Amino acid sequence: MGEEFDQIEITEKTIREFETRLKNETKVLETLFEQNSFEFSGSRKIGIELEGWLVDKDYLPLPENKKLLETLNDSLVVPELSRYNFELNTPPVTLKENALTEMEAFLKKLWEKCRVAAKKSGNQIMMIGTHPLITDEMLGLEFMTPSNRYTVLNSRLLELRGGKPVQYDIKGEEHLKGSTESILFEAASTSLQLHLQVHQEEAVSMFNSAILTCAPLLAISTNSPFLYQKDLWAETRIPVFEQAVRTDSFRDTFDNKTGRVGFGTGYLKDSFLELYKENLNRYGPLLPVLFEASPIALKHINLHNGCIWRWVRPIVGATNSGHTLRIEQRIFPAGPTLPDMLANFAFYLGLINYHAQKEHVWNDFPFQDAKENFYQVAEKGLHTNIRWFGKSINVQELIQDQLIDQSKTGLQDLGIDKYDIDYYLNGIIRARAKSGQTGADWQKTFITKNGKDFKKLCQEYHANQILQMPVHTWAI
Repeated sequence: MGEEFDQIEITEKTIREFETRLKNETKVLETLFEQNSFEFSGSRKIGIELEGWLVDKDYLPLPENKKLLETLNDSLVVPELSRYNFELNTPPVTLKENALTEMEAFLKKLWEKCRVAAKKSGNQIMMIGTHPLITDEMLGLEFMTPSNRYTVLNSRLLELRGGKPVQYDIKGEEHLKGSTESILFEAASTSLQLHLQVHQEEAVSMFNSAILTCAPLLAISTNSPFLYQKDLWAETRIPVFEQAVRTDSFRDTFDNKTGRVGFGTGYLKDSFLELYKENLNRYGPLLPVLFEASPIALKHINLHNGCIWRWVRPIVGATNSGHTLRIEQRIFPAGPTLPDMLANFAFYLGLINYHAQKEHVWNDFPFQDAKENFYQVAEKGLHTNIRWFGKSINVQELIQDQLIDQSKTGLQDLGIDKYDIDYYLNGIIRARAKSGQTGADWQKTFITKNGKDFKKLCQEYHANQILQMPVHTWAI
């Protein structure tokens, strides 16, 4: 959820000054784009953020991430919003040859380090989109990770809602409806966030391709069907996050309400700058923190962008050596295993690179179709139809018949080794699509066969996860 800062008092004067600095930094950003000032070494960099759960011997979420992090003492493992969660980070890796299998090996070592640290206290760790055993009572403010950032974020969201509690309403196979006073409802879900550095000249085509392909990418990776022991969406994380930070919003050109978490308002035309201007003009400051920094550091503009959670988010990096552009893909859930998640990453990279090579391919794919597809598969999963270039098609068949081969071409163009391509696309993605068994499907089938024994589900899920065998191979 971002960097920590000292405790602050938010006043109207602070908000006005923050808005002034946002305007100044947006002008600086505009100049950077005009002068083509963004660094790019010729080789793209990739990175991962992976959120995990700390659980006890009975697989119940355990609010002791501080103890885990102290035991680990590793700067690549950091706290998350709730005391149940933690986040693993990879250093930037050059996207070439066997970068993906190297990243999987790195994460396996780091995950094992976390597992051993948790075991010292008799506990365990899990990666799963929504935890089936979390309850409403576990998401009170007392379970928030102590942090000035989180405290202010929660109070500001409450203020922007006029003091009204969060209202959530999710209809799936069952219906979950209720309210909560805090942002902790968002912590019921954990995700895999993928970062890709891009050159300024390719940024628009890569970003638009990432939007266009969201639906099939999410369909093949769903892993969040249960919340509060109710059967909801295949990827319940999507409505959970959107509703957890809901505030009054503006309407886009399609007359849709657009909140701080969402699919966005349209494709890019010329550059990332369009979305940063949208940030400035359409979203009020959520964390109006003032920094002692030059406008070229873009501290305020990046903090503001970090409080607008588009499912595909643009990021402008600012370091002492210069500025970079990257795309953050936020649609994927955590789990079921590291091989599954790296396969999702491979499928994503190849697919967006393939479509980015097609001249303005998104002109033949309405943004509204991409958006409706996304929410359709978030609710229904792999076994549903979407609109693909004007035609209705079963998404499972689309992946098998077209998209895997397209992703293969895209990965070859990126210089990925044949072994990595075969391992991830044929060995995992194609096998998963053929079997029809995503993490969400496995969980739903397990409950259908065993009844609502969610402790047993977590036990079997965790046992399979420890083996790190892809989910399509899991028996029930």
